Amino acid sequence: MQRIPLKGGDEYDILTNARKYYKYAGRAGVCKKVKKQYNKRYRRLFKKSVDSGDYVDI
Repeated sequence: MQRIPLKGGDEYDILTNARKYYKYAGRAGVCKKVKKQYNKRYRRLFKKSVDSGDYVDI
């Protein structure tokens, strides 16, 4: 499955190279929370595509 679009500025800031320019990204738990939200949405969309038959393994 392809990468899903980023939703919101926090995901963009944490999941791209822009992370090194932001001070808040260094606080404990900030990156973990954003990555957890992204991966949860990714797994949910992947599961939905497999259940509907849209997913084709290459």
